[in-house]
Amino acid sequence: SDKNRYARYPPLALENGIEGSVTLRVQVAPNNCIRSVEVAESSGSPLLDKAAIAATRQYRFQAATRGGKRVTTVFSPSFNFTLND
Repeated sequence: SDKNRYARYPPLALENGIEGSVTLRVQVAPNNCIRSVEVAESSGSPLLDKAAIAATRQYRFQAATRGGKRVTTVFSPSFNFTLND
């Protein structure tokens, strides 16, 4: 999936057949820097949750603008970790 293009499937999760979906809550400051990343909906696997967070920290986000000024913006990216049969 396009959403996963920067998320590495954790090898231990692959070996153990662990699948799941993770939704994060990412707060982006007006200067486009990530202020915080937290798990909004866990996959149930810390391995997958951590992989999604690591991938998100590599992303470049752009804060929204209101009235011509950049403002703190919240994004909710989702990651689906699924094994192919």
